[in-house]
Amino acid sequence: MLEAKRPRHRAMESSAHDHTCPSRRPTGTSRESQGGHSRFGAEWPTFSETPLRRHVGNLEQAPELPAKRPESLDAYDLVLRAYPNVWSLERAANAEALKLLYQATAIEPDYSLALSLTAWCHAQQVVYNWAVEPASARTEALRLAQMAATTSGEDPTILTVLGAPYAIVHKHSVAARLLEKALALDPNSAWAWNRSGWLQTYLGNPDISIDHFERALRLSPFDPLNFNAYIGIGGAHFAAGRYDDAALWIEKGLIDRPGATWAYRELVAAYTLLGRDSDARAGLLRLINDYPDLTVSKVRSALVYPQPMLDRIADGLRKAGMAE
Repeated sequence: MLEAKRPRHRAMESSAHDHTCPSRRPTGTSRESQGGHSRFGAEWPTFSETPLRRHVGNLEQAPELPAKRPESLDAYDLVLRAYPNVWSLERAANAEALKLLYQATAIEPDYSLALSLTAWCHAQQVVYNWAVEPASARTEALRLAQMAATTSGEDPTILTVLGAPYAIVHKHSVAARLLEKALALDPNSAWAWNRSGWLQTYLGNPDISIDHFERALRLSPFDPLNFNAYIGIGGAHFAAGRYDDAALWIEKGLIDRPGATWAYRELVAAYTLLGRDSDARAGLLRLINDYPDLTVSKVRSALVYPQPMLDRIADGLRKAGMAE
């Protein structure tokens, strides 16, 4: 079902377009990895000595680390170990990330990066239909985000991370302010452009969303979160009613990250609305294999999209055979 098709989108098909149309180009030059670890001082480990280096490999693939120095080296190390689990956006990795992050905040309760990442992990459990009690997960995500925001300062990484839980709990105006500030501080942050892409789809601006995702991809072409940008572009096309493009981009994301089975919620709906009934049934089987108790109402409750888009997703899933 998931063939390696090339997604059809005008701004990704030709690099020449970026040279001739300034409005389609990033606001900054190519992303430079700033190696935020160096801000901590000589007594702190270099990036090559940290668990994040071992997990990620290349410095260009890691999000910038925050300027605020934690008091505890142990808490810092735990956050570095949590990072790849946080951005994998898979259920088991999410649980491991939470375990590490709660250990970090037990050592240093006001460690703002750890708090913000923990808030995002709880928000992931909501939006990806992993939470056993979604209302409790929403409450915890918001509580931790508010705690982190009090000490986030001018750190663009923390502001970017906080944009995710605030958006997922429907505090869109707060998320917008945080992401605007993050991009003002670091216009070359691929992570911030990625989060802004999701927010713009939630706000009903799919074409702006696609532009922001494309900026993220150009700034960091080997970023470990690029699969999420592909799926986000697919969601934006779905919002705009371009179901063929939606399916192609979501398929691309799933080829890069097969474990992101939550993306089948939109993909199955796109297949159904395209009349690709056999693909829809196969996709639904894949989804239900990972989510045996998933229903249309649970999907609607988890997703953050505008109501008209939720209605179309629900209609597509219902027609594919998902229980109400």
